[in-house]
Amino acid sequence: MALPRPAIDTLVRVLHFLPYLYVIGFFWPPMNHDVAALVETSRRWLGGERLFIDLIDVNTPLTFVLHALPTLLSRLTGIAVEFSTVALVVTAVLASGIASRQYILDGPLGRDRLGRDALPFIVAFVLAMSPGQEFGQREHLMLCGALPYVLLAGIRAERKVAWRTCAVVGLFAGIGFAMKPYFLVIPLLVEAYLLLRRPLSVAFRDPAPWMIGLAVAAHAVLILFGTPAYVENVLPLAFEEYLAVGEGPFSVMFGAAMTATVVTLALLLLVILFGRREPSHILLALLALGGLMVCVMQGKGWSYHTIPAIASTIFLLAVVTVDQIDRRLVRVAPGRGSSLAVGAALLAILAYPYFLANQPFAYQGRYNTSIAKQMGDIIAVEAPNRRIFAFSPGIYPFFPTILYEKTTMEGRYLTMWPIQGLYGRCLTTGKLYRDPSEMSALERRVEDEIVRDFVAARPDIIFVDHIPGIPQCGPDVFDYIAYFSGDPRFVAALAAYEPAYDFDRYTIWRRKKG
Repeated sequence: MALPRPAIDTLVRVLHFLPYLYVIGFFWPPMNHDVAALVETSRRWLGGERLFIDLIDVNTPLTFVLHALPTLLSRLTGIAVEFSTVALVVTAVLASGIASRQYILDGPLGRDRLGRDALPFIVAFVLAMSPGQEFGQREHLMLCGALPYVLLAGIRAERKVAWRTCAVVGLFAGIGFAMKPYFLVIPLLVEAYLLLRRPLSVAFRDPAPWMIGLAVAAHAVLILFGTPAYVENVLPLAFEEYLAVGEGPFSVMFGAAMTATVVTLALLLLVILFGRREPSHILLALLALGGLMVCVMQGKGWSYHTIPAIASTIFLLAVVTVDQIDRRLVRVAPGRGSSLAVGAALLAILAYPYFLANQPFAYQGRYNTSIAKQMGDIIAVEAPNRRIFAFSPGIYPFFPTILYEKTTMEGRYLTMWPIQGLYGRCLTTGKLYRDPSEMSALERRVEDEIVRDFVAARPDIIFVDHIPGIPQCGPDVFDYIAYFSGDPRFVAALAAYEPAYDFDRYTIWRRKKG
């Protein structure tokens, strides 16, 4: 007996959202280390410390506003902040997935049953599965806003869309785009294309770009008037030190992380340009191209920087494949079961090689024997006051361990990234460290701030990293203790500690007894 149409539609909806169950695994530790560091900084900010004065980070104020939400939710509900963080990211993923599916059904990608039934599976893959351990990173959050926005842009390119829909989607996308200046390249490409396709009067009345502009303008006002220390204290550090860390744009574009995406995207662009030039396909290609530019411009090649480019290229590949199947192979409207099977097959084809290279929840499975868990055990024993200090360039394994152990990383800098940037290239003098007379005003400021923070903190234990993240320019390795020992205040404060033992790549210093 055949099922009635409403029952079939409900079943299809359930099948489309079945892959989102994958997100349940992210509730197990560890959460992403960068996300944890941002949440911890925001928590300290809400606790009364001054952002970009007592807490210095290159991320924008909006980033910390968004990452303060888990702490606020935790205070309201009493649930752990690490749980509330994942819960909020899952909410963003599901909201993006629901909206994206709807715009596929309503838009040009859903004109044939194959697209309507197959593509929502791929949306679930790119939003919920492909980020892997980078789940919740800023690029992932931006993608959650960008994908519905670009799918809606495919509809906006052809017809008028309800004002409220465009405004809401534009606002949420704008919040994501405003987190990093690099992200703005995506709406610039999308809106430039729409401007070429539509009369200027229609484009002018469309609220989506105005809402994106409103989000960006509101963020600029927040920077200039709410957190002026960002301009005064952080931007000089970012331009002189943070940007010096990394591989460079060319190495990123043709490095191990992005070469396959660059080649795949180039082939897809040829298919689109020499094919029907469907506006929705072109807009998705612009999303992928913008994602590639976002990654390259940041010049680091870090895995989370690749998320927008890889995820949108995967989705574009699925869209083009479904279009070719429908136009060249199917030729007649497929049955519902057949079109769903194509979607499931595409999901399997994409997921299988991806998960061969990226074992699902490998971090969660190894967490109990991981360095992060062992560090947490050390902190539980050695830091009764839950105050530590780290002379290390790394976020992991200090984060997310600090969140789980209710510990504070003392100091305004969570890592030694400013020193890493200052010594990112070998000195022309051949020296390992600059003499005080050779230091720039910025280096003297950073060195003074770190020393003052260390003296004031009186941490329970100190972690000293053997791997400084600084190029070795001679027989000796850069040593953070030796570097700061040029300051007598540091030497006096360090005298209260002694090396206790080595753990992995760190030497742990504890307070002397008596």
